This record gives sequence, C-alpha cells and structure tokens, in this order.
Amino acid sequence: MTERKRGGSVPLGTDGERRTALYLEKKGYRIMRYNYRCRFGESDLIAFDPTGEILCFVEVKTRSGVEYGRPCEAVTCRKRRHIRKTAFHFLVHHPVHFRTMRLDVAEVLCLDGRFYIRYLENIPV
Repeated sequence: MTERKRGGSVPLGTDGERRTALYLEKKGYRIMRYNYRCRFGESDLIAFDPTGEILCFVEVKTRSGVEYGRPCEAVTCRKRRHIRKTAFHFLVHHPVHFRTMRLDVAEVLCLDGRFYIRYLENIPV
C-alpha cells in the first residue's frame, strides 16, 4: 500500500509527523530528533517530555480513515520490538541524560481535510 497524499505535495504521513511535533511542542515537549533511522528501524520523533526527565520515542501513525482499523493498531508487537532496538541504538550512539524512557504513539486522523491527534503515552514494548 502506498502512502496517500492529501491535496498538496506533502505525503500524508509526513504531514502527520509535522503536526504531531507541533502538537507536542505546544504541550511542552522538546523534540530532539526527527526520523531517526538505523539498521533496526526508525523512530518518527524522539522528544523529552515537559519535565525533561522522560525520553519519549514517538511512533506516528497517520490515516485518512478508520475503515482498516485505528492507526494505533498498526503498531504491532513486531513494530514495537523494532522501535525498542532503535531506541537502544540511539542511546548507545547519542548518550543523553534522562531518568526513564517510554514508547508513545500518536494517532493522526485526517478526515475531510481536518487533522485529529490522539496521543497515547507509555505503550507496552
């Protein structure tokens, strides 16, 4: 399945990631990295929570409807394992000070040209 585009030239998934980053920044998160890639996979966003003590690896799932399920349902056990390995790879190669880390999922729905974000914290890995 190819990524659909919404009206303009920006792919829907890229637009969802950008909107999620803006949403998190408004909530007080500090974005450290966008689209961190390594041999184990990718993390869409890496951010500190508003306290600055929790390092969040954020998986963004953007959809234009729910006919195939909610966006968060696409974060399977296999995907979570890849994110965990990617997170450890990041920490080995980019040491940062934090108290704990977690996996969050941002569900982004684009319905009739409007974006809705549902942010889920601390998804089991």
